[in-house]
This record gives sequence, structure tokens and C-alpha cells, in this order.
Amino acid sequence: MAITNIVSGELRNKVGALVGAKWKGISYVRAYVKQKDANTGAQRAVRDRFGRIALFGSAINEGVLKPYQAKALRNLSPFNRFIKINREFIADPAAGYWNIRIFSGNLPVAEEMSVTASAMSGTVELLVTPLCGGSAHRHDTLIAVVYNETSDTYGWNTIDRGTGDPVAIAVPVFFREGDVLNIYLTASRKGSCNGYTLYTDTIASA
Repeated sequence: MAITNIVSGELRNKVGALVGAKWKGISYVRAYVKQKDANTGAQRAVRDRFGRIALFGSAINEGVLKPYQAKALRNLSPFNRFIKINREFIADPAAGYWNIRIFSGNLPVAEEMSVTASAMSGTVELLVTPLCGGSAHRHDTLIAVVYNETSDTYGWNTIDRGTGDPVAIAVPVFFREGDVLNIYLTASRKGSCNGYTLYTDTIASA
């Protein structure tokens, strides 16, 4: 029930389409707005996808995002930058793990990437042919990240770009035969720029 103080002119609670309240000792009146359902299926899906991308970012923050983010962004940590460039994954129900980006930039990465994953070896092996020339530099860092979707585990490793010859990157990560593995490859020139993100997936063999 609304309470009106005629002497003070104060209105509290709801009267018709108006709501009275106080803020820092000052009385005010605003239009009544009916609260919307904050737990629709679509909203639950967005919260779920935000949780997944936040968990991904937290898992690789210390080993990948912090040390290889090109440069500090004002009021935006490497983790928050990761969340920002993955807004499409959060908002689009049709977006899959192939839409996730580790970094988003113009630094060349690779022209070819093949992957093998044998549970016997315990590592995911990437064979990469780096792009060279142009803005690429032999001491750029290539960064491989593996997310095991089945067991929710992560691994990463890095290697110098080199002069364009194929390079192998072995990523230690827990997986079993039949696990679904998502593999990401990007690049970094510390303090300067980052690369775009290449993606492939595979099913772990015996």
C-alpha cells in the first residue's frame, strides 16, 4: 500500500502508475515499470554461454592471455578483452566452439595446419606451415591452444614462427580416445600486435 505524507509531500511505494521513493534524503517520483521475466530460455542460454566463455578465458588467462596480449588496453584487462572479442559466441545460439577467438588481429599466422591426437602419446601434435613475409617476423610467437570439450580440460604451447619451414607444436593436455578436441592457433608479437585465430577440431584416436 502506498503512503502519502501531505505535510512533507513525500510519496512512498506505488500509486497507480507512479512510484515514490527516497535517494540520499531526497524524495522523488518515477513511472512504475513492471519487471520483466529475467529467466527466459533465451536469457538462460546467454548466461550459460557467458559462463562457458568466462571459464575458457580463466583457464588460459595466466598462460596465454596475459603474457601474449599485444599491449595493455586502457580499462580493459586481457581477460575482459577475450570476453569482448567473443561476444558473438555469447549472443548467438548457433555459434559453436569454432567461433571462439583467442586473439583478434592482423598479424599473419599460418597457411597450413594439420593435427593429430593419440591418447597413447598424451599430446596433441600440430604441424604448422607459418606465413612469412610482409608484417611477419621470424621471432613472432605462434600460440597453440587445445580445449578438450569432452572432459573440459585445456592445454597450450608456443613456438617461434621461424623462417617459413613447417614447425611442430606439441600441446600437453588430458584426453582419452574418442574425446572431442578443439584446436586454436594464433600469433603474437609481444607489445606490438596479435594474430587472427585459426581453428580446427579432431577426435582423439587410441
